[in-house]
Amino acid sequence: MPECNHIYPKIYTTANSHFFTISEIIRKECLLCLGDELPSIIKVSIESFQKMNVGDWKIRAIIHVDNLGQKKIIIGHKGKNIKKISMLSRYNIRRKFNKKIHLFLWIKINI
Repeated sequence: MPECNHIYPKIYTTANSHFFTISEIIRKECLLCLGDELPSIIKVSIESFQKMNVGDWKIRAIIHVDNLGQKKIIIGHKGKNIKKISMLSRYNIRRKFNKKIHLFLWIKINI
């Protein structure tokens, strides 16, 4: 590869937005926690993203699934799976961005 000038400033580590990075962290945790029970075609979108006064981030994300059975798998017995996904996602987002995170996950069935 020939040498060339940087397209982005050297302080940038990625060209992806915060929304994309956060949604991929949540999606990754869904796939890791649920393993082969859920197809990898689920999608995660960020519904709202607010920077609070004290530097915290309030994030509302939607996990899109194809049917009611997939929604039940993600929620799990007494909400065990969604709680685990939420906790791990919150931890990884906090590590990535060094901010306190308030994460709210919703599951929506695509019609």
